[in-house]
Amino acid sequence: MPQRFGEGAHFTQDARATLQRHDWPGNLVEFKAAVAAAREEAAGLTMSAGHLPGRLRSSPAPPRLTELEKAERQAIADALRTATGNRVRAAALLGISRATLYRKLRRYGLG
Repeated sequence: MPQRFGEGAHFTQDARATLQRHDWPGNLVEFKAAVAAAREEAAGLTMSAGHLPGRLRSSPAPPRLTELEKAERQAIADALRTATGNRVRAAALLGISRATLYRKLRRYGLG
């Protein structure tokens, strides 16, 4: 049974599974863009995984994070947002080196 998504649009089960597999680090803008792209790609109101952007379909399941890792990931995302994407400033805000920040960005899929 497809899941409704506003204005009569539906996601199939495979599309929902694909969306749930992707880690949306508080990024509603990215999610909305993916949904908009899927709606544009789909001829009708039912969107399957094949209608989603390729990067979502091909991305592996994110690693399971501990609560501490989730908190660290969120702190990094918040610092990047505060620094308006400037990684040097974000590293300074976090009190870590740029190299450490880059390593953590890769680890948490934020890069």
